[in-house]
Amino acid sequence: MNEDVLGKTEKEVLGWVEKSREEIEKLRLQEEFRREFLGNLSHELKTPIFSIQGYILTLLEGGLEDENINRAFLERASKGVDRVTGIIEDLDLITRDRV
Repeated sequence: MNEDVLGKTEKEVLGWVEKSREEIEKLRLQEEFRREFLGNLSHELKTPIFSIQGYILTLLEGGLEDENINRAFLERASKGVDRVTGIIEDLDLITRDRV
């Protein structure tokens, strides 16, 4: 047995270690991207939802009877709903399977 079994095994282990480090780093970067993406998405959804909520509460607390307020606030709420719908459509597009 002239083969250097221990040397060969050591090289294989070192290769495995390097490959594992690369995979771990890739997973870490993907997790960081995922976390940032979800944070941005959360912010993009909260903004129109809080606006819609504010318009509806104003209408319920008496703004509905004021013709100068009710139509404008309903139109603004509708634009907020359109924005949320657009974000959801974008998410559907992103997650759609590619053929």
